Amino acid sequence: MIGVRCEGKKPWKIFVPVDIATLEPVVVAARTLARGQFLDRGDLKIEQRDTGRIHKAYFSDLKDLIGLRIRRQISAGRIVTSSGAG
Repeated sequence: MIGVRCEGKKPWKIFVPVDIATLEPVVVAARTLARGQFLDRGDLKIEQRDTGRIHKAYFSDLKDLIGLRIRRQISAGRIVTSSGAG
């Protein structure tokens, strides 16, 4: 909540709910990725996501993942985290 006020002839104050998003580029699965699969460029894409809501280490550059093996299945559109690839 953020407080907003006016200190004119008739002062008033209200509280307004806010939701702050930090949008940054992150690597997501372009299609469902199978456990044990080696990653290539076609398996991944970059999307803008609210990184304030991501609780695991994520990647922001495709080059960091090319050639790595998937540790567990990752569904299409899901963020690729350090626990899923390596």
